[in-house]
This record gives sequence, C-alpha cells and structure tokens, in this order.
Amino acid sequence: MANVLDINKVSNSRIFEVSDFTSIQSAINAAESNGGGLVLLEPKIYIVDEPLIIDSSGVTLKGMNRNISKIISSANDVEVLRVGSESTSDSGKVQFCKIEDIGFENTASSTTYCVRVFGTTYFIMRDSSITRGTTGLVMRNCDMASLENNLITTDASGAISVDLQQGASDDITTCKIVGGQINVDGTNGIGLKMTDAPGDGSSNEFNNLYLGSIKFDGTNTSGTVGIDIEAGTRNTTIQNCEFKEFRAADIDASTNLDDGKKVFFTVDSCKMLGNSSNRTLKKIILKEPSASGSKTKFTMRGAGTQFHRFVDGIYVSAGSPNIYLEDMDASTGTNLIEVASGATPAANPNITCGDLTIGGSVTNNRGTNLIASSANYAAGIGNAFGSFTLQDEGSVTVNSGATTASISWSLDFTPNDRDIYIIPDDDDGGDVGEIWLSSVSASGATLNVTTAPSGSNKTFRYKVKAG
Repeated sequence: MANVLDINKVSNSRIFEVSDFTSIQSAINAAESNGGGLVLLEPKIYIVDEPLIIDSSGVTLKGMNRNISKIISSANDVEVLRVGSESTSDSGKVQFCKIEDIGFENTASSTTYCVRVFGTTYFIMRDSSITRGTTGLVMRNCDMASLENNLITTDASGAISVDLQQGASDDITTCKIVGGQINVDGTNGIGLKMTDAPGDGSSNEFNNLYLGSIKFDGTNTSGTVGIDIEAGTRNTTIQNCEFKEFRAADIDASTNLDDGKKVFFTVDSCKMLGNSSNRTLKKIILKEPSASGSKTKFTMRGAGTQFHRFVDGIYVSAGSPNIYLEDMDASTGTNLIEVASGATPAANPNITCGDLTIGGSVTNNRGTNLIASSANYAAGIGNAFGSFTLQDEGSVTVNSGATTASISWSLDFTPNDRDIYIIPDDDDGGDVGEIWLSSVSASGATLNVTTAPSGSNKTFRYKVKAG
C-alpha cells in the first residue's frame, strides 16, 4: 500500500479497506471519525441502494481502476455519491476530499443524478468515470475544485453530463477541468452547463474557471450542445479542447442571461469539428442581454483554433457583444459570423478581426466580407489587423437601386482580401445582403452588393493596409 500513500497526500494517512467493513459507507464513516483517511475499494462491482455520503474533510475514496472498481446504483431514483451538504450554511465545510480511479454508474438513464458535490473546497475527482443519469455530475458552490482525466457520459434526452452551479450567494472561484472526455449520447443533451443554482437568479460569477484539453463528443445526436453558459463568467478560458459532432452548438452563451450578468470568456486553440454528413448548425452562439449591467466579451484565438463544417461559425442572437477573433482557421463552412435579423434588442456586435484564414465555399465571404448581414446590422466588420500602416482610406457610395460602385485609389501594389477593410458607414439604404470586391487592382476596385439600397444611398468606409 506504500505506493497508494505516495500518490495520495491525505490529511490523515490511515487506510480503511472496504473489505474490512460491512459496506463502503461504513468505511467512509470510520475515516470521517478518524479525521480523514484513505478508503480503498477492491477491484469489484459494488451495488448501492442509497447514496454514499462524504460529509467531512480529508477523505479520499479510491479504487484500483475505473473499469474494475465500480459502484452502481440498484434503482433508477438512487444517486450513487454525494459529497458535502446541500445547505448553504455548510458551504466550505468539506475540504480536501478526493475521488480517484472509480467508475460510478446508474442502472438507467432516467435516474435524476449520479454524483453530486456541494460547497467543497479543494475537491478533486481524478481518473474516474460517471455513466448515465439525467445529470451525470453536479458541482454547486465548489471553490478550488479540480476534475482531471475523467470520462463522463449521459444518454437520456435532455441530460446534462456536467452541471456547474453557482451557490445562492457566492461566486465559484479558481476551478479547473482538464483532460478526459465528456459525451452526450441523448437528444437535446448538454456536455457542460454553467448556471446559477436553482432559484438563485443572482449575478454571481464563475471566476478563473479553466477548461483544458477536454474532448466533447455530441455523437451526432439531434439538439446537442457542448458547453451551455447561463451564468456570469469572468476570466473563463476554454483551451485546447475538441468539440465533435454537436448538432445545435459547440458553445451556447445566449440563454437565461437577462439579469445583468457579465459574460467574459476566451476560446483558445480549440478544434470545433463537424462530420461529413451533418454540419453543426452554429459553433458559438452569443447574446448581450438588454438588462442594465449586462456585458458580453468573447475572444477566440490560437494557431490551433479551427471551425470545421459549420453553417454559422458565430451567431449573434441579440445585443452588442464585443467579439475578438485572431489567428484562427475558418475555411470549411458557410457564414463565419451571422447576425440575427429582427432580434430584440437589435443585434449589433462590435467585431475585431485579425490574422484569419477563411475560404473554401464560405458564403458571405467574397472579397472582404466576413459577415451575413441583416436589417439590424450596423457594426463594423472586416480584415482588421490591429496596429498597421494605412496606404489609403476613404468612402464609397452605392446609389439607391444600384448593386455596384467604383472605388479609385492609387497604390504601389495590388491588394488582396487581407489588405482591405470595408464596413457600412450608416444604416440608410436598408439591408444590402452580401458585400464583396471585384476587379481589384492598384488603381481601384468595384464594390458589389447582392441587394440594391432602397429609398436612399448606402455609404461604406474602406481602409487599405500598406503592402
């Protein structure tokens, strides 16, 4: 047992082997009475008919391997494990608990929960698995928690594999989920959900939440979402993750955000993949609510970042979120960005783009246009470069009833798509559809729109980067 103790730094190193007790719960109780310890499971399947409870600090529950040390519920309405207390007055009571190398499983997908963790500090779940349940893992009001290299799968309709919940009065701070895989096998299911606790409705936030190197698999099932953000977030980073075959969205940050929440998050070096037969309709859905104090700031970057087989890479459903895109590949889809038409409040994103790779059959991306415009669209979009030297800038007007306008400039080179930035200068003239340039040369270009301005002319501003 020396190697086990070397791996697990527990507050009290005494070992409680389940084989020496009448049940797993008896061994847990003995460890709690001892002030902590290691509860060691055999390589076998354990059947429980009521939840196992860990309600004291310093307890480590460890198996030999998640495939051979399993705990399975005997009935559909029995959760397998509960750590901590649902009472908000007990927040922070349970500290330094670990779960390692154990497989938790419900007998049917209709079970309400599989594992729940409440109000803990420094909780770790490592190299374990959770299978089935309408919610696989619930973590509420847990600070400094770490989930490492776990396999979590739900298969019920509408199920949530991992549900991270803010407490009724506190932020969730400095938590991480790294490695492992989260599977969604049921229709309309969610891989990971970030939300307020039921009935909370507060503007508390997830602070310093890190999601790294996780594989999210939607298994090409209808309505599935990889990550659903329904709570305030600050300093939240999703890095080096892979999203595969989610049919509704890879990341949805557009629902239940109407109470003044601030949603700041970054996607860094992630791969968002569809399959050959069913493209993900939307990769990322954003919204900035109209409630006072609400704000959305989304950054997507990283050389490994990739949108693959999508209809809308980023879909803005309402409001004016700040969007920053740089150093990413979005070359196999339809619209890099689409703004909802007729949204309330009007969808007018503030978008900054730089160093993008786009192409293939990307509709709404001829020449400099990266966005599917709508009647409400008034914000700027183009191939922005951050800090760069201008060679030329000016404005051009498409007259009412026309679909083209000539631009004249005098350059010492022929610019390409990545050298030109062009945006609508006003809302007059209505929706002109797609925008692109043709006949580009050192002396000028032709601006094209798919729909002629109606009632009044439409003016555009342009900038050309020095070659």
